[in-house]
Amino acid sequence: LEFSKNSAFKARGACNKILKLDKNVKNVCTHSSGNHAMALAYMAKQLGFNAYVVMPENSPALKKKSVEGYGANIIISGNTGMIDKMHASKLARNIMHSLYMRTMTIN
Repeated sequence: LEFSKNSAFKARGACNKILKLDKNVKNVCTHSSGNHAMALAYMAKQLGFNAYVVMPENSPALKKKSVEGYGANIIISGNTGMIDKMHASKLARNIMHSLYMRTMTIN
């Protein structure tokens, strides 16, 4: 795996978290406006997971484009980290319920 693909050291952390997940987990979800979002999206794609990222509406367009380019589903939320974190937690519960798969929120 190419850990510098998204120019962030956070890719290693995202990879480690994903690799430690229960084998039944198929979806990962986080809230981030940038590097963590890109790292999780990239590693999820490389490792065969579905990624959902809650991003503030004021996130840089380039970051949003990168996250989408790595295959993550972006959900635009408010402009504060607390709102995004609450939205991500709710999203993880909804995904778990509607897809009958376990979802892990990675922060």
